[in-house]
Amino acid sequence: MRHAHSMEQIPDSERHLSSLGKEECKQMAALFSTIKPPILTLCSSAIRCIETVNLVEQLSGVRLTANCEYIEELYLAPLHTIKRILREKRKEKNKTLIMGHNPGMSDVLNELKFKQAPNSKMEMLATCGIIICDLRNGSGNSQNFDLLLRYHYSPVISYD
Repeated sequence: MRHAHSMEQIPDSERHLSSLGKEECKQMAALFSTIKPPILTLCSSAIRCIETVNLVEQLSGVRLTANCEYIEELYLAPLHTIKRILREKRKEKNKTLIMGHNPGMSDVLNELKFKQAPNSKMEMLATCGIIICDLRNGSGNSQNFDLLLRYHYSPVISYD
């Protein structure tokens, strides 16, 4: 999931959610109330990511912070870092929420949708957009897995 819209004109890592971002969280809370909650949340340490997780939790009633790790390395993390962190932290926890940033979260989307390297046919995951997918481990080795798109993602901005 990508964080909700944030305020501009302040240092990037210190941005708080904007009024638009708070509205986006209301829409995302409605979605979270219809799906099984994550067992583990891996959240960027950026203020806007923490505020997104907290507000969606508050508005949906779904526990997102009960087992939440705030990871500085997720701040603006590229795809390979997101996948590495997921492999290391996920272990046996099947339902994991990653709260992060673009371009990394959009790169996850593009790998899922197009099975291509990032930036080859780009779609951008909009603020407060989510990708819900399954991890498949066909090799029996927990270090190797494929991300499989399972549910529709929303919202997305296409660039052809």
